[in-house]
Amino acid sequence: MTSIARFCLTLSFLVVSASVTVADGLAGAYLSGRHAAAQNDYVGASNFYKRALNLDPESAQLQNDAILSFVMRGDMNSALDWVDQSAPRNTLDRLPRLLTLADALAAGNFDTAREYLSADDEVMSPIIKDLLSGWITFGQGSAAEAISEFDSMNGQGFGVLAQYHKALAFAATGNFEAAGELMAGGDRGPLHIDRNAIASHALILANTGDTLGAALILDQADPTGSDPKLSALRAELVAGNIPAFTVVRSATDGAAEVFRALSQILASEENTDAALIYARLAQHVRPGQSDVNLLLGDILRFQDQYIVAAEEYSKVAFDDPLYLEAEMSRADTLAEAGETEAAIAVLQGLERTAPGHPEVQITLGDILRFEERFAEAEPFYTAALDQMADGDGNLWRIYYARGIARERTDQWELAETDFRRSLDLSPNQPFVLNYLGYSLVEKGQNLEEALEMIKRAVSERPEDGYITDSLGWAYYRLGDYQKAVEPMERAASLVATDPIINDHLGDVYWMVGRKREARFQWRRALSFKPEEPEIPKIKRKLEIGLEAFLQEQSTAETVLGE
Repeated sequence: MTSIARFCLTLSFLVVSASVTVADGLAGAYLSGRHAAAQNDYVGASNFYKRALNLDPESAQLQNDAILSFVMRGDMNSALDWVDQSAPRNTLDRLPRLLTLADALAAGNFDTAREYLSADDEVMSPIIKDLLSGWITFGQGSAAEAISEFDSMNGQGFGVLAQYHKALAFAATGNFEAAGELMAGGDRGPLHIDRNAIASHALILANTGDTLGAALILDQADPTGSDPKLSALRAELVAGNIPAFTVVRSATDGAAEVFRALSQILASEENTDAALIYARLAQHVRPGQSDVNLLLGDILRFQDQYIVAAEEYSKVAFDDPLYLEAEMSRADTLAEAGETEAAIAVLQGLERTAPGHPEVQITLGDILRFEERFAEAEPFYTAALDQMADGDGNLWRIYYARGIARERTDQWELAETDFRRSLDLSPNQPFVLNYLGYSLVEKGQNLEEALEMIKRAVSERPEDGYITDSLGWAYYRLGDYQKAVEPMERAASLVATDPIINDHLGDVYWMVGRKREARFQWRRALSFKPEEPEIPKIKRKLEIGLEAFLQEQSTAETVLGE
């Protein structure tokens, strides 16, 4: 854990107290609010707390819980209203203090912000207090003093972040030379704490006239050109344009960057509650930052709040370099929420407004494939492959995905060609080896080759129960039942509740004479709710045994063939 994160993990306002006493009329609303908050349902929590506060507006605990839920929801106006109503009782609580401080910073009221910051040294974490103090000093008209304040933080465990903000302060005054020297970082290397810092460094150098140095930083940070923000900046420099430095233009912007950077650090450490609060504060102090919208979307998505996350992604403007990334994330999030048609609509909109991006086609194919709409998925993979360069390292995966779509729509020859092409591009991909090997086993084709493919897949992923099941099933289909037992038992131990694996183990046991154990495994398979077409087959095996069942199946296939 970073020293910065350790400073921020002392956020006492994240602890929800259970000490509130509720009267009978409040219990339902209060407990429902607590339950919703525990599920990260901030919309539901704030609505329930509102209802509870209407019944008991003087409860300090209800006020604090409501303020927290409003902030995490992004309803800062309601949060500030309740801070005003609860003052002065809650003014020493950390979240109300941070919120009122952030509101003063957003309005450019730096004298008021200084009062909130200085009221009680014990309330605010040192990293927040000191960084914000520097920007408040800057906003009060003392840029040189502010820069000295950032320098004084070097010995406190978060010197890199302090030096980054010192560089931003220099850049905000137009002293790009001094800012560039700081961003270079000396012996410890560039102050590239995240994408914003990399972009800041490149912009600072470009504004000193060192466009080659700026381009080199971008090339080193994003050698494949996959980062849209850095790529857009590189394109500007190549075109001979020197973008204005807008990362931090004022003390208010600097304060917003404090909150954003802390949120980014905490999110990377999966401390998502604190990360969400700081991101909301950054959004309040400086609205309209696409980086913050993306960060909020990612945090909320991690917390399974898909619809609210999608709303954050949708706030990124069409002309922003991060628009494509935001819309792709919105589509993925809607798909995870089960809103498949909405996700498809987002991606189809991207096809029209931002053509020429194979990742859009790939994501459309993936969403449809996961929905088992294989015939619809296939043409999107084909379109993506038509747009991709031969050396693209992702090609193997697209051939593999299209192969699955083709195999599931009874186009085996085309599917096999795709699987083999995928293996040509990446020979040791265990999932491709397993899928092709298992398919060949099921079709009774090239069984020895199929067995070797599955063995290679198992060697790559020995703890994967499904691939291990394929190995056991290959031995079974080859008639080597004794060899099938060990991998099949191992698969059943790795994925104990999978109905197909348990069914397969039952078949293997039957063939080696362990018939009581076979029936036990078939019953287990039924208990794990297999797909509907498999249920009568397993029940029939329980009734008449495996040999008789296989004979029935063979007879039925012969009759159908005639």
